Amino acid sequence: MRIENTNDVVEASDAVLLGSSFQNVNMAATIFAQFNLSRAKFEDGTMPGVMFINANLAGAGFDDVSLVGATMRNANLTGLNIAGCRMDRMRIEGVLVTELLAAWKERT
Repeated sequence: MRIENTNDVVEASDAVLLGSSFQNVNMAATIFAQFNLSRAKFEDGTMPGVMFINANLAGAGFDDVSLVGATMRNANLTGLNIAGCRMDRMRIEGVLVTELLAAWKERT
């Protein structure tokens, strides 16, 4: 099935879209519920205001992304690795991460 140049609302349920490709598509305000996006790739897109609720992002990779102003609550960050990232004004439980790292470096 090919959908091109339309402003129509597309509704899909109980569908298998393995290997599908979406390019130059505006999906603002789209709802994904009970979905499987395993091994999906999001490239050169914009997602401000996106909400992940009860989502399993285990093993996900984030490379060259902007999380400015993002908030995580009740997240399981077990084994999370953060490397080579800007952390200006980033806070964990209200404490600036840059201050935490500076204090840790002083102690080591």
